[in-house]
Amino acid sequence: MLKKQDFYILACSLILFILGNAFAQQSAEEALNNGKGYGIKSMYDEAIIEFTKALEINPKYTDAYVKRGSVYYKKGKLKQALSDYDKAIEINPNDGLIYSCRGLVYQSTGSIDQALLDYNKSIALGLGKAELADAYNNRGLIYAQKVLLDEAISDFTKAIEIKSDFAQAYYSRGLVYQKKKFYDKAIADYTKAIEIYPTYVEAYNNRGAVYSMIDKLEESLSDCNKAIDINPKFTNAYGLRA
Repeated sequence: MLKKQDFYILACSLILFILGNAFAQQSAEEALNNGKGYGIKSMYDEAIIEFTKALEINPKYTDAYVKRGSVYYKKGKLKQALSDYDKAIEINPNDGLIYSCRGLVYQSTGSIDQALLDYNKSIALGLGKAELADAYNNRGLIYAQKVLLDEAISDFTKAIEIKSDFAQAYYSRGLVYQKKKFYDKAIADYTKAIEIYPTYVEAYNNRGAVYSMIDKLEESLSDCNKAIDINPKFTNAYGLRA
């Protein structure tokens, strides 16, 4: 039977254990927040150091793996990014955002089938509004690459329904409409992308290309000139204008 002093020692040990874990977690969160701050300032090496500190304190800190993976992705270190996202999914397999992040890395490496699986998983698990729009847009890009044009249009449309000012989704849908020779719809989407993002060089150039296809040469020339004014190094516009 335990004596009174034994209960006292056991209770103190338990309190110290709880406090120790709480302190470690607090320190891990502090390192995570420091890393976020460095990331905002594009100080990526410093951010990685802080996220690594957080993981040394708490090896199952999913957010630290995700944030470090994001920084690795921005630095072009895709292998390390994949490794961090893999670890985060291993710890928390029901977080749709992690799959979406990993899908983007797969997409960047050209592994579009793996990316498609991850976007499907992320959408099925659920995402926040902005993240869901990104997932639909990115999956639409894969469908377009696989020449599944109707599926691509459907995903770009869903992205736009979620996020009405999504210039890239309008532009991407315009590309697919252009490929399907739905020229009026393509022009409408490029125009909307330009309204949202007035310096969208690619949208001006592609709208100019569509105008040339339907013999609206003055409008085409105007768009080429605008693209060149925005970016004098955008060679595609010079070719089209010529």
